[in-house]
Amino acid sequence: MSKSCRFQAIDLRWGISEEAALDQQTMKICLGEIKRCQDLSPRPNFIILMGILGFLFNKFLRPFMHKRTDEIKRSFEDIEKQKKDVEALKQDYADQVKNIKETAKVEIDKAMAEGNRMRDEIVAQSEKESVSIIERAKKEIEHEKHKAITEIQKEVASLSLLATNKLIKAKMDENVNRQLVEEFLEELTKNPPERI
Repeated sequence: MSKSCRFQAIDLRWGISEEAALDQQTMKICLGEIKRCQDLSPRPNFIILMGILGFLFNKFLRPFMHKRTDEIKRSFEDIEKQKKDVEALKQDYADQVKNIKETAKVEIDKAMAEGNRMRDEIVAQSEKESVSIIERAKKEIEHEKHKAITEIQKEVASLSLLATNKLIKAKMDENVNRQLVEEFLEELTKNPPERI
C-alpha cells in the first residue's frame, strides 16, 4: 500500500451526544476529531483534499452554478417583463375605464340635452295650442255673444212693438211701427246696454 491512498468520510456532528451539545462541547469534540484524523493520515492530506475539491467544483459544480445563475437571472428578467406587461395592461384598463366614463358622460349630456330640447318643444307646442284654444274659445264666445245679442234685440223689438201697440192704442200702419223699431235698434246698437 505504499502508493495507494485511502479515503474515509467523517461526519463531525455524528456521534456527539445531546448532553455534550448542551454542555457546549461540540466544537471541542469536532476539533479533537480533526486532530486525530491529521495524526493518522499522511501530511499533505489537506492540500490534496483541497485540490480534489477544487477540481470537482470546477468540473461539475461551477457549470451547474453558472447555469443556475443564468436561470435565476432569466427568471428575474421574465418577472420584470411580466411586471411591465401587467403595469401596461393596468394602465390600458385604466385608460379604457377613463374613456368609458368620458363617453358615458358625453352620452348622458347628449341625452339630457335631447330631453331638454324635447321638453322645450312640448312646452312651446302646448303654449301654441293653448293660445289657439283660447283664441278659438274667444271667437266662439264672441259669436255666441253676438248671437245672443241679436236674439235679445229681436225679443226687445217684439216686446217694444207690443208695448208700443198697447201704449198708443191707436192704429198705426206697419211702416211706422217698423221705423220705430229700427230706430230703437240703431240706438241700442250705438249705445248697447251694460253687459250682464
